[in-house]
Amino acid sequence: MKKERGQHKRVGLVLSAGGLRGLYAHTGFMQAVQKADIPFHCMAGCSAGAIIATCHAAGLSPDAIEQEVCKLRRSDFYHPGSWFGLLISMIFRQGRGFMGLSPTNGMVENLRRVLPVQSFSECRLPLSLIAVNLTKGEKEILQEGSLASAAAASAAIPYFYEPVCIDGALYCDGGAYERTPKEAICCHHHLDLLIVHEIGTDELDVETRDFQRRDWPMLRLAGRLFYTWLRTPRSYGLSEEICACGCGATIITLRPELPVLDQNESQTAETILYTAMNQAARHFQEIHDPDLGWKVLQPFAESQTCGHEKTI
Repeated sequence: MKKERGQHKRVGLVLSAGGLRGLYAHTGFMQAVQKADIPFHCMAGCSAGAIIATCHAAGLSPDAIEQEVCKLRRSDFYHPGSWFGLLISMIFRQGRGFMGLSPTNGMVENLRRVLPVQSFSECRLPLSLIAVNLTKGEKEILQEGSLASAAAASAAIPYFYEPVCIDGALYCDGGAYERTPKEAICCHHHLDLLIVHEIGTDELDVETRDFQRRDWPMLRLAGRLFYTWLRTPRSYGLSEEICACGCGATIITLRPELPVLDQNESQTAETILYTAMNQAARHFQEIHDPDLGWKVLQPFAESQTCGHEKTI
């Protein structure tokens, strides 16, 4: 049975996959959560969402996360090898040794540098990250061990990055299996309310003719195919559902409408961050009161749709 909104006490947050744009958008969302004074008890994340969720659970404030994210450059975490070396590997070595364009050790080391604590057991609240265990060929929820390795594993996009090795198993981007790991925490922490911040990929917001004007159009087209296969949602706004397991928890999903991340990443990053923050703040005003708690929405705001839409 659905619980009345005002009865919600235990709240969980889920941050979805979303590429580099997701890092900025989730950072803005967490600032909106803080400003709305919304208490929450656990977090889950996938890919970009895993990185921001890890930073928060490890003890970084939303402002501190913003400082780290806004000074981040693609070269800090993505170091593809030479195309000549790749060609040699493919032709003369049958591809042996090639598992991704960029190693993940730079991503792991950067995370270790900024995180106040280094293990799941030291986090200030329960954290669950989703990744794909390539060794076993199945989705896995990471909840123990090294935070930096787990977050990097959840964000290691196949072929773009080498898999991350954890305890002898190889892991890659959890978004290859599931973008919003709601079930990772919803029914495991006796939640009343789950708030999901779901980010679409900007690859689906770029006109096809514009790919020829951007760097590495072949890889961007591959990214478009990947996210189309995952049926990345392209509806914007607020939606609601009840957890399918029957626990009665309400799941509220916020899907912000964001600008495309262009060549001038530093300027666009700030725009994406504040756009996501302002949209989340507006939605929180509709559904949450710091004194009275969660409101009943009658009705929910209608979402604008563009392209294909995920049915809830």
